Amino acid sequence: MTTHSTDGRADATRRQILRAASHQFARRPYHDVGLDDILAEAQLTKGAMYFHFKSKHALAVELIDKQIAAATVAVGDLLTRGLSGLETLIDFSYLIAVQDIKTDLVRAGLNLIESVGQSGGLQDTLVSGWVEALSGVVQQAVTEGDIDERCDPDAVGRLMVSLHMGLRKTSNLDDPERFLTDLEKCWMLILGGILQP
Repeated sequence: MTTHSTDGRADATRRQILRAASHQFARRPYHDVGLDDILAEAQLTKGAMYFHFKSKHALAVELIDKQIAAATVAVGDLLTRGLSGLETLIDFSYLIAVQDIKTDLVRAGLNLIESVGQSGGLQDTLVSGWVEALSGVVQQAVTEGDIDERCDPDAVGRLMVSLHMGLRKTSNLDDPERFLTDLEKCWMLILGGILQP
């Protein structure tokens, strides 16, 4: 057996654990998910899990890190489309909403940010990264004349993050039509406050 095939199996096992953990944490709160739940879904032993992750917390942190990386890539991709700043803001909001509805990794990462991410500064990392990226987009929209120049780009960026994180609590991700309708209603209210008169 070569090192290459052993590394490949280890990588496949790690991905299997992450996939099972994403599925579990996307559906249930951190404190309700046990390692046995994750391992049963992954069809692996505790030994396999502990080879890759020292604890459930370490596994959760890895999922948060992966979600942060995915969100960073999503923002980067949106910025390369050549849309107006306002279009980019709206597209980002809907992109994250759809990913949160459809993708276990995104939903698990955002769920875990609220429970596990506060202690390690991961929530600050995610929020700060989103606010920084979005404030640049808001500044572009101000320069293009779509958003009122009296709007502070950082404040609008933070509002966008707060909108999504708050909507996750007050709407229902498991009812996509309702969630997206609620998001649309929020946008109608926000646009009335930030658009150039």
